[in-house]
Amino acid sequence: MKIKAAVLLVLAMLVSLVMPVSALTDIQLESETAVLINGDTGQILYDKNMHQQMFPASITKVMTGMLALENAKPDEVMTMSHYAVFSIGRGTSHIALDENEEITVEQAMYALAIESANDAANGLAEHVSGSTDEFANLMNEKAKECGALNTHFVNPHGLHDEEHYTTAYDMARITMAAIKTEGFNTYFGSTRYQIPPTNKQEETRYLRSSNKLLQGSYDCEGIFMSKNGWTGEAKNTLITAAERNGVTLIAVVMKSGATDIKFEDTAKLLNWGFDNYKAYTISGEDIAANAPATLDVSEGEDKVYLGAFDCPDVTVMIPSDMSSDKITFEYTDLAVSEDNTAAVTEYTILLDGKEIDGIEKGELAAPLTVEKAASAVADEIADDNGERKVSAGAIVILVVVLIIILACVLLYLRLLSIRRRNRERRMARRAERMRYR
Repeated sequence: MKIKAAVLLVLAMLVSLVMPVSALTDIQLESETAVLINGDTGQILYDKNMHQQMFPASITKVMTGMLALENAKPDEVMTMSHYAVFSIGRGTSHIALDENEEITVEQAMYALAIESANDAANGLAEHVSGSTDEFANLMNEKAKECGALNTHFVNPHGLHDEEHYTTAYDMARITMAAIKTEGFNTYFGSTRYQIPPTNKQEETRYLRSSNKLLQGSYDCEGIFMSKNGWTGEAKNTLITAAERNGVTLIAVVMKSGATDIKFEDTAKLLNWGFDNYKAYTISGEDIAANAPATLDVSEGEDKVYLGAFDCPDVTVMIPSDMSSDKITFEYTDLAVSEDNTAAVTEYTILLDGKEIDGIEKGELAAPLTVEKAASAVADEIADDNGERKVSAGAIVILVVVLIIILACVLLYLRLLSIRRRNRERRMARRAERMRYR
């Protein structure tokens, strides 16, 4: 028995070393994949197979709604095409829009968010990009921009397609961007809406959400947006964002079994995050305090002397029972900016010696002045003195040469003068001899 107990203890220790932090908590989810992140920073608080590729179903519409709001105004009128209406199965979610029916972008957005209307999703996609294929290209571009790593969209509604997939982490990153889009939370946080009669529909359409989290059926405070989905292949999927005391958390669960499991797992996940983590704001001064002060350039010949680093405050989530003393920083090597006006370094935030998942490396920048190192300055002075000596010697030689040339010229002129006088004397004597003859 003692041997068996020892073996179990060793196994438990090994498991504790390799399992992620979230697996060491008492929270248990039935959904196949899940993630919980800070909606402002992207910090990962919980991870269950978050990078496993899954079929998203109608949580796809989070991306569709964000792009529609970014590229169209709510009061714009969109006209439903034959394809937008009839390319989806009648057994899927829709609000019975008709070919050539005209509704506003705002009305389509409420239909998209509340009723998960696939016909409205098609109409918005065509209104923005001209076709659902072109809109899918836009979706994939936006996904990369949001930091999605393993996502590929082929339609705006999420009906099953083997080439239409994502991950829990990617959908959390996409939702991070979506909840910051103007108007998004209004649509995806609503439970009721009315679409008045249109050119094709004489009756008012009454929209009502089936999302139990938005309806308040679960004890989970602060929820301000949520979008659920289902297909036979994807099973139940759900994205939800909540805010408490200035902290926003985003929970994504995918491939949940029974319908209520996705709501139960999400409520459990959000409550666990808010209950077990606290927000701590790190001042920019603290981050910059231990950053390098100088930077060697050109193998030590030059030295860059830095001014004060400019760094904004950063908020991180830490376990509620953990001291902020566990927060430390690592800095990469400094480099000079391309315009040579600043020194730049990256920093990484560590919690209890480990990099915080999901938070990207930060950047510090400081003004700089370049000065020569002492040895380099001495060499420059010596070189300068040598150049000055060379210059002085050249001037002396030039003066001497000029004097010699001037002396030669004067001597030559003197000789010419002497020869002229001698010639004149000879001619005078000859003239005198001729006169006496």
